[in-house]
Amino acid sequence: MSPWQFIMIVAASSVGEELFYRAAVQGALAEVFLRWNDLVTNASGMAALV
Repeated sequence: MSPWQFIMIVAASSVGEELFYRAAVQGALAEVFLRWNDLVTNASGMAALV
């Protein structure tokens, strides 16, 4: 394997890893935001009932 092929493989794997982690973190943040939004909506709905 030539040096430039090795560099390309390392670069591609690090880019793939970065995209994977970014998707995982964005998914977790979206989940937290949606759950928090649900809690806020439920809290104001309960406050309106009282």
